[in-house]
Amino acid sequence: MNNFLYVKRNHRAASRRGAARIISIMILAFLWPKVGGAQEIKDLDVSSISGKLTLTYKQKSGSSTDYAWFCKIGTDGAENEFSGTLTGTNNDWKHGSIDIKSEKKIEDPNNNKLDSYPILKLDGLNLTYNANDSLLYMVQNGNPLCIQGTGSSACTLKCQGVVINNYVGCDLLLDGGAAGLNILGKGYSNGIYLYTTGHSVDLILKGKINIVADNKYGVSIGNSASLSAAKDAKITASGGLKEILDNNVHSPFLEWRFEASLGSGKTLEIKDANGDSLDPAIQFTTDDKNKHFAINVAKNTGYTVWLGGDLLMDENKTTVFTATDNKLFSFKKMQLPTDWPTYGQTVSVGPDGTDVSVSGTNYTVKTPRGLAWIAWVTNNGKTTANTKEAYSNYYPSNAGFKECTVTLANDISLATPKGVTTGFVNNWVPIGTYSYLSYTDYTKCFQGTFDGNGKTITGMTISSSSVEYIGLFGYLYGATVRNLTM
Repeated sequence: MNNFLYVKRNHRAASRRGAARIISIMILAFLWPKVGGAQEIKDLDVSSISGKLTLTYKQKSGSSTDYAWFCKIGTDGAENEFSGTLTGTNNDWKHGSIDIKSEKKIEDPNNNKLDSYPILKLDGLNLTYNANDSLLYMVQNGNPLCIQGTGSSACTLKCQGVVINNYVGCDLLLDGGAAGLNILGKGYSNGIYLYTTGHSVDLILKGKINIVADNKYGVSIGNSASLSAAKDAKITASGGLKEILDNNVHSPFLEWRFEASLGSGKTLEIKDANGDSLDPAIQFTTDDKNKHFAINVAKNTGYTVWLGGDLLMDENKTTVFTATDNKLFSFKKMQLPTDWPTYGQTVSVGPDGTDVSVSGTNYTVKTPRGLAWIAWVTNNGKTTANTKEAYSNYYPSNAGFKECTVTLANDISLATPKGVTTGFVNNWVPIGTYSYLSYTDYTKCFQGTFDGNGKTITGMTISSSSVEYIGLFGYLYGATVRNLTM
């Protein structure tokens, strides 16, 4: 009995000791991050950095498979693991370029392996370096990596030197995310610099990215480095010297070049072929430095360029711009209209057109630009058969507006209009002209009904050495003109 009681007492004591041990372990486990000294993996706030910053994606200590981002502050600082996210604001960075490198090898990185790139995230990061140096430097002969904008607000990287310097660095996926990434080169260097002597240096753009270089190239591509854009990318680039140096561009881009800057505070908008804003709208705000603008586009799709409310054209009078291949297409000497025919090509026409509204075979002219379009369409024999041209869907079915009615909605002044070049030639080109192909070729005559609707046309100027085909109309065939005062 006594032995039994002793054993029973020992059993109870052991149970109490075991329970106490379990409780102690639970308490230690709960307190370990604070008491035991384990480090919490945090984001890296650039506002707290006090020295040279180096970021490396590398294997964790004691592991052959696990990788993480490590940061080193100062040339002799220790490497510490962080979350791989940069955040915060520093408007006066003073610690030299930020060196970035991945030590993780990726086999055949360009063969649909973008998802395997290690990602350095920028969460609402705003970083300005006011020195003629690189802000982000891709360490030479590195492995592929991704820099990705995250969060609900756009990230901005601004530098007096090269914003992203990828000289013999690595394949780089630059993802602006939905909120966007601004890369602003404000000095006399490039926004992004790509160059290689053999080691793969390819830049892939994704998400929403705006690249600016006030006095040089938005993206400079040297030697065999290359640039491409993902299909869902929304890229805008502008530069004082050129927005993209077009060596080795492997996605469809359109570029528009001006002879001089457009001045500050104007809106340059890229619209569809019919002059409607895209969704989302693609706009540049002009300044007194940048003269060249580019966007990535859908192949074989037409785009138009508008400064304020005025449609622009290039030196060849092209108004609808299309990329037909995976490369950069350049259009030079962008300009406002220089005479009435080119002014007419910048029209807004359609069911709700501000210059000409169209309903079936009825064309209602509201402005001088609309009347100039009627003349241009007539004199060039335009019909709906013309494809890939501005407003081709609204050309008449028959040349010369045959079986159509053109009606004036307002009084029209043919004095020099607004929205034209300073040297605009105010010499009205009559509606309808003689075809020198044949006496019976009337395709360039006006052949429809022109209803003045009781309105008046004033201010018409014509300078010509000939008295033939002169007036508001130059050549009518089977046409009717009524209710019009000149």
